[in-house]
Amino acid sequence: MGPETNQENDTERARDGGAPAALQEVLPKTGLVFSERGNLSEILCKPKILPLKSATLLRMEDLDQKARELAQMQAKGAMS
Repeated sequence: MGPETNQENDTERARDGGAPAALQEVLPKTGLVFSERGNLSEILCKPKILPLKSATLLRMEDLDQKARELAQMQAKGAMS
């Protein structure tokens, strides 16, 4: 069983929902190998301002208000 067959089995196992047993490291025989290893540190982001009401909630409230106004106008028209 060569490395291609093992890699194919891992790929099939990953597709089926199971995790491959271990990942094999692949190093080229020729060429350059780049590695990034630095000091990892926390990066703080600027706080995001969120709306108190979402756009969907505002739209739903607007539709509800229009439906109430329409119902009131129809009720007044029926009484007249």
